[in-house]
Amino acid sequence: MGYDYAIVHLKYTIPPAVLLSALYYPLHTRLDTYKLAFLITIAVLSTIPWDSYLIRTNIWSYPASVIIGPKLFDIPLEEVFFFVIQTWNTTVLYLLCSKATLHPVYLAREKKGDSWKWVKLVGQVGLGLVIKKSADWIREGKERT
Repeated sequence: MGYDYAIVHLKYTIPPAVLLSALYYPLHTRLDTYKLAFLITIAVLSTIPWDSYLIRTNIWSYPASVIIGPKLFDIPLEEVFFFVIQTWNTTVLYLLCSKATLHPVYLAREKKGDSWKWVKLVGQVGLGLVIKKSADWIREGKERT
């Protein structure tokens, strides 16, 4: 019986989960709770048969000296916890990154004849010329740094 795998969770998976949860808490909705529960359920139910098969056929193993002891279908509970915590981390990170930061209703409409039209056009042409010049330099094969 050992605590190596549990220590990995304490150092590397639980701190990001706590940080992401704290950052996301003000934005959290009931729908997000359902998303998290659904994805964690899918992750655990889909990985248990796979891991159990691989452990039972000795394709991979978990030495007794690195796990606490309890198992679910021959899978150490630390590994099952990994399925949960990793799904939690990736889902909360996705939810955090995909939240709308600026609602379109607050954006001003562009007025006709606005001078920004020409600024955008000049910027696009300038970017196109820079890309063309870069392609020419690559074709020449000389160093340009």
